[in-house]
Parts: sequence; C-alpha cells; structure tokens
Amino acid sequence: MDGKRYALRWRHHQSTVVAEVGSLYRDSALVDVTLACEDQRTYQAHKLVLSACSQYFQSLFSRHPAHQHPIIFLKDVRGDECEALLTYMYKGEVSVNQDQIPRILRVASSLQVFIEIFFFYHNLS
Repeated sequence: MDGKRYALRWRHHQSTVVAEVGSLYRDSALVDVTLACEDQRTYQAHKLVLSACSQYFQSLFSRHPAHQHPIIFLKDVRGDECEALLTYMYKGEVSVNQDQIPRILRVASSLQVFIEIFFFYHNLS
C-alpha cells in the first residue's frame, strides 16, 4: 500500500436515508413493532426510528431485546395523537390543529420524545 487514503462520499446521504426510511414507513415495509392506541387503532413502525427519537422506546427495547415484533399498548393515547407523533418522528415535523397541541405535547412528554415547537399559522382563506 502506498499509504494514501481516499474518502468515498455519498452526496445527500442524510436526506436519502431519511426519505427511504419514510418510504419504508408509508409502505409498512420491514416494520418490527406495533403501537396499539386506546381507541384500538394500531400503527406499524420501526424500533430504530422510535429508539432514535424517544428515550422511553430506547430503554424499553433495550430491556426487552428478544421480542421479534412486540405490540406496545399506549395507555391514554388516541390514534390521532400517535399518528401525529409518528409523522413527527419520521419526517421531523407535523402539522396539527391548535386544539391538538396540549394532548400531543402530553403524549410526547410521557414517551420522552423531544419536541421543538414553532408556531406557524397559515390562513387558507
């Protein structure tokens, strides 16, 4: 070897990976966990994404690694709240109505999901 080192760079790596993970979520491909809400709606997701976005899920999956495809029952969490948080975790943002914000923040807090809030009001009329 001549000792020279070369860097191989994947341009747009981060945006490509995020887009592909979003596609996997939309297609329910390679999902490995199911979230069950109080209104009996269920959502398929990826442990890796949930763990990266939530200390609660990271701790839960670390303590119980043997379960191939666990079903996590989310007490006091409605489907619309779960769906909003999943969209937030997979895309980095979600648009919700003002009256949903307190409940979503409560659920995010209980699941230890970091939420940065930017209030943006768009008048469609």
